Amino acid sequence: MALGRKTGGREKGTPNHSTAEIRSLATVHAAEAIERLADLMRNAENETTRLAAIRELLDRGYGRPALHADIKSHVDTPPRDYREMTDEELEAIIYEARAEREHERANASGKAWRSDH
Repeated sequence: MALGRKTGGREKGTPNHSTAEIRSLATVHAAEAIERLADLMRNAENETTRLAAIRELLDRGYGRPALHADIKSHVDTPPRDYREMTDEELEAIIYEARAEREHERANASGKAWRSDH
């Protein structure tokens, strides 16, 4: 990017011709594909195949179900007030946070993280 502006590629709002072409070709076969899924749902000998066809039909007709995570945590002790911590405890927290951030950056850039940082 130059001066905070996008300098290459398509302009915003310009359709991707390859994607549009593939979508157009797929649309031609959509009705036949749905008919085949319905046939598999009703007549497949394998229960796994029938269930997969049912899932595909429902996903296309109603959308995929939302994913929900029920996360529960049990903490034996409440978090301590930072004003009650020693300088050494606070420095350890800062050091650990910096190491985690460095690790995340290294993973994001594809580099191996070294523990000697």
